[in-house]
Amino acid sequence: MGYRLIITLTKNYRAGKRTYTKERIMEMAEVYYAAGRMNDDEFTEVVATINSLE
Repeated sequence: MGYRLIITLTKNYRAGKRTYTKERIMEMAEVYYAAGRMNDDEFTEVVATINSLE
């Protein structure tokens, strides 16, 4: 669940629908990872995706 949500937020961010800042999306990803809602591979991909946002 957490993985899909974060990916959706990053897609919306790229599309100009910026309801959250990059920092807030990263915080959310870290919380989902810490809670066990994302595995290591998903978290690594999410971090790379967030870091590639402009």
